[in-house]
Amino acid sequence: MELVNIYERINFVRKFKEISLRHNDFKNSLNGNNIEMFNRVLSKFEYQIKYFKKEEFYKIEEKLNNIVFIYQFSLKNGIVEPMLYVKNRGIYIGPDHRFDSICEKLDNSFSRKEFPIPVYTSEDELTEILSELFLLYEDFKVGFLKSPLSNIQNS
Repeated sequence: MELVNIYERINFVRKFKEISLRHNDFKNSLNGNNIEMFNRVLSKFEYQIKYFKKEEFYKIEEKLNNIVFIYQFSLKNGIVEPMLYVKNRGIYIGPDHRFDSICEKLDNSFSRKEFPIPVYTSEDELTEILSELFLLYEDFKVGFLKSPLSNIQNS
């Protein structure tokens, strides 16, 4: 239940909807997987980002006070697919879903059809999308660290 409170405090659903509405031009999305462009864009951010070639996704893993925040995303065919995971002292406590799935669980009226995962049509738009999603990730981390969930001890 505390995770729901965190999402509500940071306005997760509203912010994701706004990102989705601004970046949804599927007709003009970039095709293919331009790794060189992805590397240029990702180098603009100050995260340690690891690429997993076989699975075709990127991963940020940050440890703060025994809590591991994992932000994972794939970039292919013009789509940004963001996912979020949290471990406290080695135990996954959630969330463990794509951002749109999290929104569905939080808001029964949320529709993936109406608010799909973000789509980029250019390098600049990809940079903008990632900036917005990273801000949402940062909001979540701060909210989580301020919550009682950050103090859970293994028994």
